[in-house]
Amino acid sequence: MAGKIILDVDSGSDDAVAIMTAVLSPDIDLTAVCTVAGNKSIENTTENTLRVLDAMHSNIPVYRGCASPVIKGLVNNRLPPSHRKEIMIDGKVIQMHDDLLDLPAASRKHEETPASVYYVETLRKAKQPITLVAVGPL
Repeated sequence: MAGKIILDVDSGSDDAVAIMTAVLSPDIDLTAVCTVAGNKSIENTTENTLRVLDAMHSNIPVYRGCASPVIKGLVNNRLPPSHRKEIMIDGKVIQMHDDLLDLPAASRKHEETPASVYYVETLRKAKQPITLVAVGPL
């Protein structure tokens, strides 16, 4: 029996691979995908998530999460250059992740329920375990 999973992502190219893997795995029952700001803004990570699921012909619901960290902000300028999300090469800024994935615009919208509310409601009612796989920032 496939395990129930909720993915929590900040979809850039790396999380797109996680989503595709989960959708295609016979061992995973992907219940929902929740988004969070991280690699890019919440608007872009949510759109990227929807684009990937559209490309996979999947109707798994997407719940939009936080637009910024709840407690402590990301401090990119304190990271060593090897861990920053963009670098300068020959005077040109190179980003680790483009703002939007090179896929057609999403054909649907995210769910109206915020991700935090979805988590509380879903996990309280769950009759069997659901694993939260957080690949975006917590």
